[in-house]
Amino acid sequence: LLVHLDHGNSSLELKSQISQHLNALSREVNSLEELLPGEGASARNLWRRKIELLKDERVSSCEALSKHAAQERSRQREAEEREALLGRRRTNGEHAILIDEQIKEGEAIGGAHAQTESLIGNAQAVMQSLVQQQKTLKGVQKRVLDMANTLGLSKSVMSVIESRQFWDKILVYGGMLLTLALLWFVFVHLRRKQDEP
Repeated sequence: LLVHLDHGNSSLELKSQISQHLNALSREVNSLEELLPGEGASARNLWRRKIELLKDERVSSCEALSKHAAQERSRQREAEEREALLGRRRTNGEHAILIDEQIKEGEAIGGAHAQTESLIGNAQAVMQSLVQQQKTLKGVQKRVLDMANTLGLSKSVMSVIESRQFWDKILVYGGMLLTLALLWFVFVHLRRKQDEP
């Protein structure tokens, strides 16, 4: 009968049958103990061992039944708690939806922040590259001017070189301003997309 309990059959009828069998076994063991004094010494020792084995089996069966009953109560309590939680979750569905939306919004903001950081890092790298190129060009210009003075180039050629330097500066600074304007436009555009529902 305990095997049926282990296989998931936990009806009250089965439990009462097991309990009745255990009580009957206990009565039979008591009857056997009362008959022991009428047996011979060797038979008494043999029957005493068998009676002890029956007692041990009864105790272990009682413990198994108690353990199963405790597990059954625990399962029932867990099922009730699970049902209570699910019922509470159904009533709090709107809160769960709001939390999910906030999580998605936070992830979107984090992604936009990472993209903005990446754009700023790229812009800084471009700026540093432009500064380095400007220093290199200044050094080249100085050498060219030194060579031109050495070769005796005319003053008009020198003014053309200087005017070219002015326009190069305007081109570099204009490019920087255009890059900053583009970054600002991308930032504002991404922010508007995030604010839309």
